[in-house]
Amino acid sequence: MNHNLLAPLLTMLLFYTHLSYSEVNPLPDIKKIKTIFEGMYSKNDLDGIIVSKTPVTKLFEVTIGTQQFYIDSTSRYLIVGEMYDLEKKTKLISKQIQKSVIQKLSSFGFENMLQYGPPENKQRVFIFTDYTCGYCKKFHKQISSVVALGITVNYILFSREGANSNSAQHMSNILCVTKSERNVIFDNLINNNTIPVISCKNDFLLKSETLGREIQLSGTPMIITGNGSVIGGFLTPEELKDRLKLEN
Repeated sequence: MNHNLLAPLLTMLLFYTHLSYSEVNPLPDIKKIKTIFEGMYSKNDLDGIIVSKTPVTKLFEVTIGTQQFYIDSTSRYLIVGEMYDLEKKTKLISKQIQKSVIQKLSSFGFENMLQYGPPENKQRVFIFTDYTCGYCKKFHKQISSVVALGITVNYILFSREGANSNSAQHMSNILCVTKSERNVIFDNLINNNTIPVISCKNDFLLKSETLGREIQLSGTPMIITGNGSVIGGFLTPEELKDRLKLEN
């Protein structure tokens, strides 16, 4: 074999392999995508639009703020919805959206959440919960088992009936006391429907309602991982542990 010809042949092979992949999987035209969403989003949102590849050939992810869409390479077909990895059993969420969700949770403030488990745990989740929600009650009954697995739970109190409802006021009152007292009061509320006797004016539930709207809350409980991925509603402790393993 003439080894002097081998290097040029390999170079040509790599070039044509790259060329053929680029022709098969060209990036969509961002300008064309922006025209699709004009009138639906502000100029600032559209200026921050991000287009990235997905595991599916010729299908691309479009991220606008915390909204996620999918579009083909010709910008002709748009998919409004979610895409799941059936092998990993997880929803595909863009890194940009995950980052935005974590920023919003941080802005909401850990001081406005109820924490179960030590802060030094490597695994943590954020859960929108409502004491009137059946599956929230079911999840909370296993909270000690979740913490025993090394998972810290940060509850965000959220009223499905609205921020001005009686249930919202009952949950808001929990945040009137010190952090060390809050969990005991919430335990009594969600497990026994014992209404807190303390009362104060605050806007915590209004803030959680706004947060839920911003990150597209679809129901309670809603579980969000420490990296900003939404992994579903009710899960058993072992199911939650397994799902968190897939996120790492």
